Parts: sequence; structure tokens; C-alpha cells
Amino acid sequence: MRISVALVIITAAHCTDSLTTGVDVYLGTHDRTNASEKGQQIVFVETKNVIVHENWIADTITNDISLIKLPVPIEFNEFIQPASLPEKSNSYETYTGESAIASGWGKISDSATAVTDILQYIDVPIMSNSGCSPWYLGLVAETNICIKTTGGTSTCNGDSGGPLVLKDGKNTLIGATSFGIAFGCEVGWPGVFTRITSYLDWIEEKSGLANYGN
Repeated sequence: MRISVALVIITAAHCTDSLTTGVDVYLGTHDRTNASEKGQQIVFVETKNVIVHENWIADTITNDISLIKLPVPIEFNEFIQPASLPEKSNSYETYTGESAIASGWGKISDSATAVTDILQYIDVPIMSNSGCSPWYLGLVAETNICIKTTGGTSTCNGDSGGPLVLKDGKNTLIGATSFGIAFGCEVGWPGVFTRITSYLDWIEEKSGLANYGN
């Protein structure tokens, strides 16, 4: 059975704060240059359906989150499936030490001159904020979540706003790619994401979506 539903995309504020007319959202895409790819859907979203966090501060990369409300129902298939929001709770896991998957069409190396056309993903461990923060001299807040990039495997330029999904069998979205280090993506500095659990109330307020568990 196929189910069509209205969806909300979670991304980074710095990806959407300067939109003028709107943005194309690619769903079920592997090769973003192949518009006839099986299962792929491309939806144009006007700026009126994009919600940038009202307290987004570019200088400190604070509250780097926005929502994109798709204007049409989306049909799920083997290539398009929703991620789950973390359950709303009085306290939340830090996810330190757990494995997650980050994905995007960003640069595949520091020597690359452009982003890639083929969707990439990496399986990475979550690190503690206390271990991540010293690398970035105070830019990492409790509203961020970091990944270890041992071996030079990391998110990179062009991956911004992409998902960090927990390997828990539920595809729980725990992060949206926010920032890294200007020295390069293969130098071993932690990758930094917006921590989704910090914004569950905001997401519910703006979209009506929340996960209260069973």
C-alpha cells in the first residue's frame, strides 16, 4: 500500500535565510542530475512555506534550523521514507557513543572543486559536546551535536542542512548539518550539527508535528 502525506523538511537556517523566490526539494534522489530517476520527486517550495528560526544568528551560528513545508502530498515508496522525530520527553539522550548516518551531496574531498552529483553517506560515532567544544572555541553549544571524524571521514561543504539519522531502526533524526572547520573536511576536526532534541517544542509550534511515543 502506498501512502501520500504532507511532509515537513528540517534543514539549516543558513541554507534558507537568503532565499528570494523559493527552493527545489529533491526527494528519493541518488543522482541529482537525473530528473527521470526511478522514485525521485522534485518539489518547488515558495519562500512563504519556509520557516527560518526567528532567533537565528549567523555570526555565532546559533539556532541554525529551519523548516520547509512541502505544498503538496508526497507518495512514499522504496526510495522515499520519513525520518522520525525524537520522542518528546522531560530529558533527552546525548547519544554520545552511538552510531549515526550523515548524508548529502557535498564535496567528497578537500581537493574537490565542486560538490558531487551522487548522494554520499557516512557511518559515524557521536561524540560528547565536552570533547567537541574545545575544537571550536565556544561555538559549540548545548543545542549542537558533534560527530567524530577519525580517518578524515566527515561532512563537508555542500552538505549543510543534511540529516544525521540515528541507527536505531526508527530512522530517528537527531541532527542537521551545521558547520565544520575552514581548514578542511579531512583534517579530523569534529563535524557539528544542530541538535534536533533542542528544538522539538519549536518544531511542534511551527509545524504541529511531534513524537509523543506510543
